[in-house]
Amino acid sequence: MVRDIPALLLLLMGVVLGLAITWPILADDGLQTALSDATGLTLRSTATIAVRPAAAVGPDRSTTSEDLRVTHNIRDALQRAVMNSDPEDIRIQTRKGAVTLSGTIKDASERQLVEALVRGTPGAMTLVDQLQIP
Repeated sequence: MVRDIPALLLLLMGVVLGLAITWPILADDGLQTALSDATGLTLRSTATIAVRPAAAVGPDRSTTSEDLRVTHNIRDALQRAVMNSDPEDIRIQTRKGAVTLSGTIKDASERQLVEALVRGTPGAMTLVDQLQIP
């Protein structure tokens, strides 16, 4: 079991950081049970576990409680907005009131809508628009 601790730590780091990690598990029944309980997966001794990010563009990033509040308020506004794009495809990063948006949107009208939502959010001081239109 001790030999499998690095594998378990790697799995947990992948979950916390949202990394894509795949490796074969060659473990005893105790570790398989622990991993099954922790992940909800059914494991065999030659199972491969893949941990992948939930969103294609990665998680929103903010550093202070004020920045977290701004990011949360922008995410809320995006979720409520009527858009053709999936709001989860837009990554929001707030640092000292500077909001950076990245990801993809459908067209220029959605860019204008998203920019207006950000500019209307209290605490959003500046906007860096890195959104892509495919």
